[in-house]
Amino acid sequence: MTDMSRRTFVTSTAAVAGAGLLAPLADRFSSVRAAPALAKRQLGRTGLELTLVGFGGARCDQPEIGDEEAAEFLRHFIDRGSNFVETSANYGPNGESEVRIGLAMKTHRSKVFLETKVDARDYDGACARWSAGSSG
Repeated sequence: MTDMSRRTFVTSTAAVAGAGLLAPLADRFSSVRAAPALAKRQLGRTGLELTLVGFGGARCDQPEIGDEEAAEFLRHFIDRGSNFVETSANYGPNGESEVRIGLAMKTHRSKVFLETKVDARDYDGACARWSAGSSG
């Protein structure tokens, strides 16, 4: 098991818990038209304003949920105002979470800040995975 900072643990846990809590409510609130805008904060010195509520892709790999169903949920989440999506190649077998998020990004990529994680802790290790053409 790799070392994890307290900030990473708290952020990841909150994102997963938020996504898990929101999932059963998606249909119930789909007809709400005038929801207040989600609060945003600036990302460092980038000038980008990201919503405080983001989509954590760790639970997007559930076998009982189909690829298109997961992608549609993410599209719905983005359409309701969130602009931060987080994922990792390690979420699910063969990067299943990234595949499903990728389906949603076909139509919604310009609306979000997409963050992905890698296990490698150096430039060469992080780039080696993608330069070899591996996707999972």
